[in-house]
Amino acid sequence: MRDHIIYKINTANEKQVYAHLLACSLNFVPPLQERINVEAYAKKIASLAVNFEAWQNGILAGLIAAYFNEDKAKPAFITNVSVLKEMMGEGIASKLLQMTEQYAIAENVTAITLEVNANNQPAISFYNKYGYTLQAEKQDCLVMIKNIPGSQGA
Repeated sequence: MRDHIIYKINTANEKQVYAHLLACSLNFVPPLQERINVEAYAKKIASLAVNFEAWQNGILAGLIAAYFNEDKAKPAFITNVSVLKEMMGEGIASKLLQMTEQYAIAENVTAITLEVNANNQPAISFYNKYGYTLQAEKQDCLVMIKNIPGSQGA
């Protein structure tokens, strides 16, 4: 049985985000380290995104990072969804996605978008399960969107 998972918002520092992203790199399609400078990405996430976090024994086990615009009519954008491989299948991503959507409702954001690699079928299925639909295709990525019920204008 897993130790208790604690959910928080915006407590991870840049070093913790970086360590988490490196640990999750191979879970991405293609691996995160093959696509971006992970250190720079961690710095950007830690300083600019709203981070929805799952912690276990002081380790960042799950992370959704999203950008929320000052213009609430513009969709929020989820830039990262990651869970440590050994923690997958325990509902962490689902709980973090729920937290992100609740935050969007509280902020009166009308929609959330994200991009997913077109070859990452498990992720696409996960997003479909939670009501995200195809908005556009962009190179090797799918742009998905979910309108947020409960928000003004949705």
